[in-house]
Amino acid sequence: MSAHSAEDSSNYELVIPKKKCSDIGGLTDLFIYLKQNPRTFVAAVTFFTSFSAVVFIAVCYAVEWNQSELFVVAGIAGFISNLYGFFHFRTLMSLKAAVDKYSKNNLKFAAENQSLNVEVNRFSQAKTELSETQ
Repeated sequence: MSAHSAEDSSNYELVIPKKKCSDIGGLTDLFIYLKQNPRTFVAAVTFFTSFSAVVFIAVCYAVEWNQSELFVVAGIAGFISNLYGFFHFRTLMSLKAAVDKYSKNNLKFAAENQSLNVEVNRFSQAKTELSETQ
């Protein structure tokens, strides 16, 4: 049965070509992309939920429906979205710190390599001078 499901998945890939993020032109393309990339589904649902909540709060505030409560709800929603963003980008920020450290070490290595090249050239020149004196 597992061989049959593998065959079905290969047929599925033949029928629907693999979508890239840049290929999304409408809701159908977005659905196909999310179906083929399930890891991005959570991010897309979070985005659309947040966007819908913001639009709902803005419309309710514009029609003057419970403005004081909506003000508090908007503050809570902003706080929650900031927490989500903090935890979502924490890995990216630690990666940036690692890249900065790598760049700094790379500059130190380049300076050390240059000084070693100067010293090797000095020894090579001294060797040549000793060879000439013999």
